[in-house]
Amino acid sequence: MKYFLQQSKQFMRGHFMPVFLFFLLIIPTSAFALKYKHIVAFGDSLSDHYNLNSYVSEARESMTNGKVWLEYLSQELNVSLDNNAFIGAMTSKHLKDEIQAACDLGQIPQQLGLIGQVEQFIKESHDINADETLFSIWIGSNNLIRYGRGEFGNITPEQMIALAMEDVGVAISKLLEIGATDFIIMNLPDIGKSPWYGSGTPEEVAAATQLAFGYNHALLQTVNLLLKDKPGINLYCFDMVQIMNEIVEKEIFPNTTGTYTVLDEGGFPTDETNGPAENYLFWDGVHPTTKAHEYFAKVVAIRLLHDGYFFLKTELDNAVQQERMKWDLKNDNLIGLEEAIHALKVCSEMK
Repeated sequence: MKYFLQQSKQFMRGHFMPVFLFFLLIIPTSAFALKYKHIVAFGDSLSDHYNLNSYVSEARESMTNGKVWLEYLSQELNVSLDNNAFIGAMTSKHLKDEIQAACDLGQIPQQLGLIGQVEQFIKESHDINADETLFSIWIGSNNLIRYGRGEFGNITPEQMIALAMEDVGVAISKLLEIGATDFIIMNLPDIGKSPWYGSGTPEEVAAATQLAFGYNHALLQTVNLLLKDKPGINLYCFDMVQIMNEIVEKEIFPNTTGTYTVLDEGGFPTDETNGPAENYLFWDGVHPTTKAHEYFAKVVAIRLLHDGYFFLKTELDNAVQQERMKWDLKNDNLIGLEEAIHALKVCSEMK
């Protein structure tokens, strides 16, 4: 952590630019959302369920207490899910040296980083209809964790982030080559607000936050350069900093600083739990609970449904309000995710 703080201080002094609202980067101009029949996903422990465990039996099935957001999202949209994410994945390699060594020796039959995931999918895919497929990428947290441990060598934060962006660019380019046109890109949450980092000194917390924001800014620039001017590309970007802040502000979870899983002295999850699970935003020091994953999925689903059926915000507002009037809700001018997504589904069936 000291190395992480030391290296981040210079980065914080002048190289960081504010992160724009990722959510508003690019809005598709045509109605198409529910044409999708498949989601193909790449990423790390925020997305993996069973994949690393299938290769490494001692690995956990997932880093949460139930389904991950992609499973909830596929249910919301009634589409199939091809999840290629792996716990511990970085943009090019694996966080754990022993697992990376097993990949290099062929004991694990593929590379588990983002690039390896994409290459393996391309190798194994057959006659995929790209027009009906959403490609999801959520990656980068393990790059920051490894850097925080001082395991990237003597490089600056800017250099570490630049290397990660090169990998992201390679992965997206490979998907473009096979005809991918529709992407979900998730950026990183504010890791400074997670229990693992939040227990540090104010300086350490600020450094962690700043590094995540720097990564997010670079990711925004990278995907913008790669995809913005390409015809026929539909890009959905989601700002996890904003989404996590909303979860806290709306007081969805009574406990947003502790962990559902009891952690050992090293900060790693044990088999013991605090409870009840629905009270906790965080499953362990950095990973959300399944209830939080469900919330992420609903945010994504609403955006997809909104862009698929509504061209103007006023049209969406009117549709939601009309549907809302049928329900016995508090007259506080607020509408929750459950009500909104139900309204969108009802209205979409009427089109």
